[in-house]
Amino acid sequence: MTPLTHGQIRALRDWVGQLQRILQWEADHDFVNSRGHSGHFAEVLARGLAEAPLATVRDSATCAELQAGFSTYSTWRPQQRRHWVARTRQWLHQQRQRLHLQAQTETQATGPSPDQPSPRPQTPPLAHVQGIGPRLAARLMGVGLQTVEDLLRHYPRDYIDYSRLLRIRALRPGETVTVVGTVGRSHAFVSSRNHNLAILELQLQDSTGRLKVTRFYMGRRFTSPKWLQRQRRLFPQGATVAASGLVKTGPYGLSLQDPLLEVLDSGPGTTAASPGRRILPVYPPVEGLSGESLRRAVQAVLPMACRQQDHLTEPWRQRFGVIHLAEAFTAIHQPASEAARQAARHRLVFDEFLELQLGLLRRRQRQQAQAMADLTLTGASDLAAAFLALLPFRLTRAQERVLLQVRNDLQGATPMGRLVQGDVGSGKTVVAIIALLEVIAAGGQGALMAPTEVLAAQHYRKLCDWMVQLHVPIALLTGSTPERQRQAVLRDLATGAVKLVVGTHALLEEPVTFFRLGLVVIDEQHRFGVHQRSRLLNKGEAPHLLTMTATPRPPPLGRSIPGGRGGGPIEGGPPG
Repeated sequence: MTPLTHGQIRALRDWVGQLQRILQWEADHDFVNSRGHSGHFAEVLARGLAEAPLATVRDSATCAELQAGFSTYSTWRPQQRRHWVARTRQWLHQQRQRLHLQAQTETQATGPSPDQPSPRPQTPPLAHVQGIGPRLAARLMGVGLQTVEDLLRHYPRDYIDYSRLLRIRALRPGETVTVVGTVGRSHAFVSSRNHNLAILELQLQDSTGRLKVTRFYMGRRFTSPKWLQRQRRLFPQGATVAASGLVKTGPYGLSLQDPLLEVLDSGPGTTAASPGRRILPVYPPVEGLSGESLRRAVQAVLPMACRQQDHLTEPWRQRFGVIHLAEAFTAIHQPASEAARQAARHRLVFDEFLELQLGLLRRRQRQQAQAMADLTLTGASDLAAAFLALLPFRLTRAQERVLLQVRNDLQGATPMGRLVQGDVGSGKTVVAIIALLEVIAAGGQGALMAPTEVLAAQHYRKLCDWMVQLHVPIALLTGSTPERQRQAVLRDLATGAVKLVVGTHALLEEPVTFFRLGLVVIDEQHRFGVHQRSRLLNKGEAPHLLTMTATPRPPPLGRSIPGGRGGGPIEGGPPG
């Protein structure tokens, strides 16, 4: 196997992670070939496979076969789609395992750095873990839980504390509660009034009384005999079930309508919680797996938490006040107390933020190493001066201060990444328009992206009044843009005929290309993810980035933008 460079490893890891997230989205939406901003799931996945960063992966027979399958995915039955998604996930997992193998080989050849923790012991495949076995492992792999670490990082969404549970007799109408009881009667049927409505009725009982629980399922797939039979098997008589919801009163006494249901054990002979465990984890629902199966799988791998390498050494853990990673995994899945659960959550959230910050720093370093777009900005342009002359007011001191910072960045040796924060009406947009005009005057193009079509249309109408007088070609591109007009905008952006485009997420789509993108302005930046911002930036040769927000930012937010610097707030607003 030819050794991979660090750049290839990073690119392949990012590529695998992105496709796995897309596949998870499809699985979460019942394999309906869901549509996103870049097209239907199958189209996006086929394009993603074709864009594998390594030729050996891209040109492999398996990759070509998977691409061909997704070209006809839309015509398949749900079971065929489920199988193809699972197969694709398994193949991507094999690519990720290749990266782990290379990392282990390099560590064995060079030895661990004295400043780094020792490499973690190997964990067995899930099929070889006692308590899981091949059958459950195959079902777990089909939903993306392919390794011991995947299971350890499948965190509970809630907990049932047996020391705080209410008895049925103590329930009062209007309270939102969690009740644990035994199923005395279970009935799943189709409504006689609406043949697309399935109803599940349970009678829960404990030592103090009985409670009626009703759940409604709207949709044709819920009314099939197979689905109804599955509900009867899932909630058999004698099963222990937790129900969380609002207590209501009716002619037949107290009831819970449309509660969250969790099967804690499937019948007599099992216990929902061992004698030493009074806090039971409740996991996010996974298609085709019961909560009981997930709990069993996680409990089986918990003893292997100590094999997970902790990237923080003891001095760093003490400095940041966090516990060991293995301790965090154990406590998040099997908390001995609320304090232990909070400590585990604090450590795991800390790791997520640390990973995000390190990723952003790497992105910033890569961006600063890129060649700048061939734009020469030497200060205030005549175009910007003409725009200022059109305004019925003078800029405030805060606007002038931020504008000076922006102009200095535009003339710098690296791409600008600046965040401007100010209340509604403080004049952020005026600063952004001047920055766009400076770039346009230097021969570049500008893009302003807003989170909604309403906001994008407002920006476009306001800009049109000014751009017409300045003779700057401007266009609007949203998901509602008619196809004929859309094609004209795409053509004019690619040729450079349009100098300024205002749009929504539609700007992120593949067909959108720019002749010379020089500046991207993003309004309400908190409504967009890092990957979405990066997709728009990647449509140019290291363009500048200016983001705006009306939300007061915490200190690190200026660093959350690739190459980011905080531009400071704009207080107040223009006169009038």
